[in-house]
Amino acid sequence: SYQLAQVHEALEGYGVADTAMRHFAKLITDATTSSSKPGVILIAGPRNSAADRMTELAATLVGGEPVRFLGEDVREAGFPQLLGHRGGNPTGADAGLSASFVDDKRKTPVSQVALVFEDIAEAGKSLENEEARRGVQADLLSLVAEAVRTGKLNVYAKTDGGFAELQESPQQNRVFVLRYVGAGDELREIFTHGHAKGAEFLLSHLVELPKLGDDAAVHHLQERINQELHAVGVAVKTRVHFSDEMAVDLADAMAQH
Repeated sequence: SYQLAQVHEALEGYGVADTAMRHFAKLITDATTSSSKPGVILIAGPRNSAADRMTELAATLVGGEPVRFLGEDVREAGFPQLLGHRGGNPTGADAGLSASFVDDKRKTPVSQVALVFEDIAEAGKSLENEEARRGVQADLLSLVAEAVRTGKLNVYAKTDGGFAELQESPQQNRVFVLRYVGAGDELREIFTHGHAKGAEFLLSHLVELPKLGDDAAVHHLQERINQELHAVGVAVKTRVHFSDEMAVDLADAMAQH
């Protein structure tokens, strides 16, 4: 398919198995063709791996400007940044998952929007107790599962009068792109927590990626340099290419660490 061809091209050189690329392409297709309920893609892998590239690729393939949630947006139990309240008390800001917050990113009223969570392992990091942190991580997965099952979430957002009120927020035409910085087995452990009961179906949306091999790590470094250059305004047609000799030296250096 055209989408699979795009995935192959974007992930060339990263050492991603064909089965993983096919699964990812299918998840993208399924997520972007369903409009009544949100799609979801889970991507697990270490930092500075193909998982980083795949997360950005998911946002690109969904289209439009993504809504990004950083680790700090999910660290607090109850997710006030996402739901707009702390224990039922409005924060005063529109919830990150509210229609009013997300719709600003849409090209049209029915355009898909990627909701990119940079690292769901950061959920609950404000808590010292490891079991409590795991519970918050499970809560986040349950929240996403609820959105996927029902197509809606209860959040606080401002009304025409300027006051934040509880409202039912439709979640259609959204794709949750959930990045887990860590191994897939670690993520599976979170799903065994009691708070994640009923969210296990999300595991069928999981793509697992290993640590990069030395050659793939060199390719990743080259692409990151190009991304940074383009981000500061260097023309896209201008690209850094490591010479064969430099690539070998870098791969050798990485093999020693």
